[in-house]
Amino acid sequence: MIRPYVPSGKSARLALPMLLGAVLGAGLLGGVVEGVVSRWFNLLLIFPLCLGLAVGGAAMWVVRQRKVRSPLPAAGLAALGALLAQVVVHEVGYLSTRAEIAENLERAPEMSELVATRGMSAVVDMVLVGEQSGPPFIAYLDRSAANGITITNHGSSSSSSPTLTGAGVVVLWALEFLVAIATAVVITWKQARAPFCEACDGWYDDGRDVAVGAGGKEAVKQARARVEVLDVAGLLGQLGTADGKSAVVVSVKRCARNCAAHEPLLELKSCQALNTNKPKVKVVVATLLTPMQAQQLLAPAAPQAGAR
Repeated sequence: MIRPYVPSGKSARLALPMLLGAVLGAGLLGGVVEGVVSRWFNLLLIFPLCLGLAVGGAAMWVVRQRKVRSPLPAAGLAALGALLAQVVVHEVGYLSTRAEIAENLERAPEMSELVATRGMSAVVDMVLVGEQSGPPFIAYLDRSAANGITITNHGSSSSSSPTLTGAGVVVLWALEFLVAIATAVVITWKQARAPFCEACDGWYDDGRDVAVGAGGKEAVKQARARVEVLDVAGLLGQLGTADGKSAVVVSVKRCARNCAAHEPLLELKSCQALNTNKPKVKVVVATLLTPMQAQQLLAPAAPQAGAR
């Protein structure tokens, strides 16, 4: 019977507050940088991907250092950091636009009396909102959507580049939020779910491939069936020989100290397109093993079925 690894939900003292601080800091810094850069050029979904990587990288570092084994809270905080990053991008654009409007007002003599009477901030609000109603920030977003977004310029149109306007811009913004959040969440979730030895208080840092065999569809199916019933001996005996194009790989992750209390994790991987520049590796099935079952895999006499 397969026994999947289940995180304990524990973490070091003050780990989650530290994680919150890290993701918010990364989100704030990343959002400011993108907001400034995107005033000159916009790489569409590449920038949100970078923000997700930045927030996810910060989260992953804290999760690993503070030994966070709570995937859901950790991923939720990472999502919050990525959300903040994307909001900050728009906020930077909004503040830059306000500054440009204020600069133009200062150069317009006919507006000097109104500015002196109402104040610069109030007049900028009036210019942004115009005949609409609602907060100036929303008016700024409406204007930005109407002006459009191109690959090379932010907030302007171009005759040589495809331009999104109106609803298209709103859809793009939604995709940017989704890309940033999803990227940060996946990175953080994966690290928080990584195998951890509660007895030694450390991650499973000892990982190795112990056997390689034929990677055809039927061979993978048969190998999976052996793993599902924890037939380690049968698995090693039926692997066959890899053909250089595909392979099935049996790997084991263990506690770095290899203590008696931990249970090694077996992963069965299907590797395809090994003879190309873009090989594909997929974990077909994973299960915890007893120390005795792991020894069968790790023993020097264990058969090695071919090579990648």
